[in-house]
Amino acid sequence: MVYNNRENAIDSTKKQPEALYEDSDSHRELVIERKSIAWPPDYAQRHHKDHWMSDVFLKELLGIRLDTLYELNLPSLINGTELELRPKAVEMAQQVRLHWPAIAAGSILKSTPSSSFQWYFRKLPDFEKQDGEPDSGLKVSSFRTPTYVNASDPPTELGDMLEKIYRDCAKKFAAYSDTTRILVLDTFEDLRHNDAEWWQSIFDRYEPPNEINEIWAAAFDWITDETQDWMFELLKSR
Repeated sequence: MVYNNRENAIDSTKKQPEALYEDSDSHRELVIERKSIAWPPDYAQRHHKDHWMSDVFLKELLGIRLDTLYELNLPSLINGTELELRPKAVEMAQQVRLHWPAIAAGSILKSTPSSSFQWYFRKLPDFEKQDGEPDSGLKVSSFRTPTYVNASDPPTELGDMLEKIYRDCAKKFAAYSDTTRILVLDTFEDLRHNDAEWWQSIFDRYEPPNEINEIWAAAFDWITDETQDWMFELLKSR
């Protein structure tokens, strides 16, 4: 079946699903609502802090000529306020300035093993550079060990997030009882790579309402060693 977007058929005066499609041959319709869901629950705020801290670091390096590609590696999903984190970014930049001749010659500058905030800065070796990366400048990478979320006993906050999504979808789908109604979940961080079996355990605990016919997971990820694209997996169908 080939579905065509019927955006002009949606009543814009009421809350509506994000998209309405009609099959060009059978005229069957489907509606789609897309929602983001992440764990930990403060993922968005902490991810923003990651970018903010690297921006502060780069500003503090003004005057240093990055004539090839350098890498700053930081913890992912940094905790703390901007007031607490700014001194860390400034201190890192000061250490880079102090040790710049050795770094430019190929040495790696690292935090001490006992530090609660682990980071390193280095000149990126040519053999580690990926296609499409710039020849010079700053590359920021991050590390974090994901937290396993027990699907048999999920955190209450995760259930609260799902039920809020369900309520919103039920309102938007209410006027489309004769169509296929699809919820697409954009999954982030610790929910990103969980499969349909894991999600089925979640849905056993937090059952989707009848207004939702199908639930799909969506993630933008590597599909080959060189290519990224959207990947979709059917999680539940009724």
